[in-house]
Formats: sequence, structure tokens, C-alpha cells
Amino acid sequence: MGKAVQFKTSWDDGHVLDLRLADLLHKHGIKSTFYVPSRVAPGGCCNPNGFDVLQGSELRQLGTEFEIGSH
Repeated sequence: MGKAVQFKTSWDDGHVLDLRLADLLHKHGIKSTFYVPSRVAPGGCCNPNGFDVLQGSELRQLGTEFEIGSH
């Protein structure tokens, strides 16, 4: 029997669709790190590029199953 292949993924910017991605990763048993910007645009709803980002409660939820990093 061959060796099992293991890998880990990483995702950047804390986009709101990361929650859907997390569901898929969890379903397939894939470990991952989500890197989230350390600051958001004025108003707190998006990153400096204008993309919607996860709210604090969503990040905490994501952090219960995945590693969270910052950049």
C-alpha cells in the first residue's frame, strides 16, 4: 500500500466567500490557513481594495476549525 498524500492549503484576504470555502474544505478533511488583512477600509466592511471581508464573529467561527493568520 502506498503512502497517504497530505497537503495543506492557504487562502488570503478574508473574503466573505471564505465561509463557503471552509465548508468545502471541512467536508473533504483538508487543513487550511486563512490569512486575513490586519486592517480594513474605513467603515470596517471591506479591505483596502474594496472587497467585502469577514466580520469578527465570522472569523472566530472560522478559527474554531482552521488556522487564522494575518498579513
